[in-house]
Amino acid sequence: MIDFKKLVYKDFKMKKLGQGSQGRTYLGTLIATNDQYAIKKEEYLDEEDK
Repeated sequence: MIDFKKLVYKDFKMKKLGQGSQGRTYLGTLIATNDQYAIKKEEYLDEEDK
C-alpha cells in the first residue's frame, strides 16, 4: 500500500490538464506503479484562506 503522505513531486510524471480560477489540475502518473491520479494545485490569496 502506498503512503501518500510520503510522496513528493519527483515521484510523479506531471502533465497539465487545465487551469481555472481556483488553481491548476494535473494528471500525475506515479512512476513506481504507473498509476494515474488527478492532482489539483490550489492558489491562495493569503494565509487565512488555507
